Amino acid sequence: MFLILISTLIDYIAGIKMDEKLTKKGRRPFLIISLISNLGILCLFKYYNFFNDSFASLFELLNIPYLIPSLSIILPVGISFYTFQTMGYSIDVYKGKIKAEHHLGYFALYVTYFPQLVAGPIEKSSNLLPQFKVKQFVEYKRVTDGLKLMTWGFFKKVVIADQISPMIKYVTDNPEQFNGFSVLLCSCLFIYQIYCDFSAYSDIAIGGAQVMGVRLMENFRRPFFAKSLSELWNRWHISLINWFQEYIFSPLGGSKKGRRKAYRNVMIVFLVSGLWHGASYNFLIWGILNGLVIVLTLRFTKLKSEANKKLGSFRKSVWYRRFLRVKTYLIFAVLGILFYTSDLYAAQVLGKSLFKGWSNDIMGIISNEGNSRAHILYLGHDSIRFIALLIGIMVLEYVHYIQEYKGSVREILATKSVFFRWTLYIGITLLIMAYSFDQEIPFIYFQF
Repeated sequence: MFLILISTLIDYIAGIKMDEKLTKKGRRPFLIISLISNLGILCLFKYYNFFNDSFASLFELLNIPYLIPSLSIILPVGISFYTFQTMGYSIDVYKGKIKAEHHLGYFALYVTYFPQLVAGPIEKSSNLLPQFKVKQFVEYKRVTDGLKLMTWGFFKKVVIADQISPMIKYVTDNPEQFNGFSVLLCSCLFIYQIYCDFSAYSDIAIGGAQVMGVRLMENFRRPFFAKSLSELWNRWHISLINWFQEYIFSPLGGSKKGRRKAYRNVMIVFLVSGLWHGASYNFLIWGILNGLVIVLTLRFTKLKSEANKKLGSFRKSVWYRRFLRVKTYLIFAVLGILFYTSDLYAAQVLGKSLFKGWSNDIMGIISNEGNSRAHILYLGHDSIRFIALLIGIMVLEYVHYIQEYKGSVREILATKSVFFRWTLYIGITLLIMAYSFDQEIPFIYFQF
């Protein structure tokens, strides 16, 4: 709370001071104070030990004494989110895009708005601040729509994400015991886990805010319907990607200053994205590899267009679109090995295992000798839980299909009978409650 208070007061005062200056030159010192304060707090609490330990290892390798100690600190709640949110506000005031907020209460509410404080979406001040000044009334449809979205979020979190979590842990606890099929299955399931976990929080935050009359931005837009990795990232954690595009990619020149600089800017954005997700080499390499895949895709655009010409009408077929989606999903899943493993050693072991033992795994699933199916296919779960999980994922994808091609699920449900709707709502609520008794697993993005 002390850190949030410091960040709030510094950016509040800096914003007012910048508002008083007529030129960017006069505003610049206050922007610098704001950025240094926010980045200083973020770097100290999130990245100090990572870089300090890296230097210590390097000095040890060179047989040079290194006396700077690590700090015994914990990561403060929501620090990666509210620092980016307040920095965006300061930059917008500096550029003259918005007027500074002179009411400390409203500004403090913008920084600490509780539904999205700890895990986003990262909101722009131009969207969120004006809504706090509107007198609110209870509106039945708005409130119930918000509650429905929150319920859908709890379904994704409790019924899907939390059921996958022990399966991922089962693999990462003993990575040497698994071959290609199990590693790929684990990676594919992890992508569903992190999507259902993080998008669930966004749904709950957006739904909770909607109940109170505040509209937060959409943070996920059916990423598994993407036909390329760049499209997937435009559908995934949209508020963060928009922040990177507006405050890093565009100021660096975007894609306007030639191909090479565009490639460089993409790599910088994904390097920062990797570090934003966590202070470890796993996340750093994960970000770099995502950026590299996108750069290579941009680099060979001409080759891709020539291949598309040869494919002819098949390129417009549903099967080709499905192929592109599966390809994109598998690339994202394989890169995800670096995300869900605790260190580079485990990532290396699973990465190597991905390419071996496929025939043994398939024979083990078929024969089920020594209950091998539970180990290879169910990843520590029993068959009933595994099938229930698959049904949950199928329900999720069916809802996504409706949203992508047919429109709003809420509008479609509104055409159904009251009996059908309330049976569905009560059924989903009871299902969430039943699954909730099992375990309590924190949201993954709370650690960022």
